[in-house]
Amino acid sequence: MARPQKNVLQENEQIAALLRKLEKKLTALTDQVSLIEHNIDGARLRDEERKNSIEVRALRSQDSKWMIYSRVWSLEKRHVLI
Repeated sequence: MARPQKNVLQENEQIAALLRKLEKKLTALTDQVSLIEHNIDGARLRDEERKNSIEVRALRSQDSKWMIYSRVWSLEKRHVLI
């Protein structure tokens, strides 16, 4: 009977060693996934900032266009009245 118990003990040790290896691999994979998520979040934030910047420039351009139009209209109006 001592022999089967020894085999069971060895099997348990092998299983425990395998579990430790799997835990290390899982930890490494979890770290990699966290890094990937961090990179994705950073890229998403940069894209959002870029989009906002483009929208702000478009709005400023539109404002400038309306200001120029308003000035031209005002000058034309004065010119017609003179």
